[in-house]
Amino acid sequence: MDIKTKAPKIEEGVPPKSKTYTLKEKEELRFQVLGKEKIDVELVTGLAELFGTELIIGKKYGFFGGTKAAIYTWHGCTIKVTGVCSTTYVHGDTEMIFYSNIHGALEVLRDKAKDDNARGPFVLVVGSSETGKSTLSRILCNYAVRRRRHPILADLNVASNSVAIPGSIGVKVCVLPSDVEEHVLSPNLLTMHFGSTSPDDNITLYHTLITSVSQAVQEKMNNDPIVKSSGAIINTGSWVSTDDGYDSLLFIANAFNVSVVLVLDDPPLGLRLINDFPSSVKVVQTPKTKGMFRKDARYREELIEDRIKKYFYGCPKWLKTTKYFPQIHTIKFEDIKIYKAELISIPASCLPIGMEDNAQKVKLDPIELTPDLNRHLLAISHATSPQKAISSNLMGFVCVTSVEMAKDQLRVLSHFPPPLPQGKIIIYSNVQYVEAD
Repeated sequence: MDIKTKAPKIEEGVPPKSKTYTLKEKEELRFQVLGKEKIDVELVTGLAELFGTELIIGKKYGFFGGTKAAIYTWHGCTIKVTGVCSTTYVHGDTEMIFYSNIHGALEVLRDKAKDDNARGPFVLVVGSSETGKSTLSRILCNYAVRRRRHPILADLNVASNSVAIPGSIGVKVCVLPSDVEEHVLSPNLLTMHFGSTSPDDNITLYHTLITSVSQAVQEKMNNDPIVKSSGAIINTGSWVSTDDGYDSLLFIANAFNVSVVLVLDDPPLGLRLINDFPSSVKVVQTPKTKGMFRKDARYREELIEDRIKKYFYGCPKWLKTTKYFPQIHTIKFEDIKIYKAELISIPASCLPIGMEDNAQKVKLDPIELTPDLNRHLLAISHATSPQKAISSNLMGFVCVTSVEMAKDQLRVLSHFPPPLPQGKIIIYSNVQYVEAD
């Protein structure tokens, strides 16, 4: 095993060093890139893949600060790594064979669904923090695409969404394998605004969005037979240790009518789900992704920044170049109204007989424009009325860069040409982009 654990010093003007790693069959090269480090990875010989996406021989793939990944080979390969990287090592103890067997079982279900003109497997991926839920979801989607399937990936993790930016729910149809470098967020079928990185900040709104997402996914499947037989992979967050978190998992499973649940590295959770689900739902105790690098609070904050920067600029945090060129718009207070999702209690006299008197619903209320908006994201809804905007698809996001109370105006970073789309509902988010300028 070749291990390098100490972060090397970055020397300006010094040519980056290269090192070649020879992997045997069923081994993987794990690496972690931190801070302002950057490496180029090149497949020299053999076959290899990164989270299910095949690498091209001779092509250099760039990875920047915040990257934690592993390149796996089934038959052996040679990989050249150039640049500065905190941690790089070769390891043979992986769970890829287990994951490949899961993929094989799902393919059997997809073949049967295609023959019967039925819906393919709906797979719910659950587990606690740092078990590799997003990684497994990505692997399963990429393997399915390589078999000419078009599975839906629904990422319900509002803290660290792999499809949309943090604070939202993202859904996409996987037609091509995911980008190895992931410098740009891929186009989505659906993006819905939650406005926070924790479901328990507004569980009523979260469940409302889940219901809307499940309906949109079903509608897509009804109109596309390939997507229908391919099924869906549903990634969840780490909010499973509390009763509310567990109840939320049950709500998600029922909303999507899932047929398979993959429980990563949590036998007690798996047993509890087996007892609560009908026998028609297959609950699979699944080993977590080994070699997961620990994600501390600082790393999670950097990950949020990186995802938002990719949205606005089309590049990761430490890449100096840019693909997108957002503009700064000045907006008068009189020309903008911003709403925020609030919970309201329904009077007992208005509830059906037998319903508890603590029922709540979500409402969008306008908020006051103050300097507290600075650095916050704002979601632009396709809807033109506040009530419809609660669970409507989004046009995109802007970020408030300054609030000038003396001039009754604010400035936003935006992809939209000025002015902002007229008549659309603008919704406040608790998520901030600290580096917005």
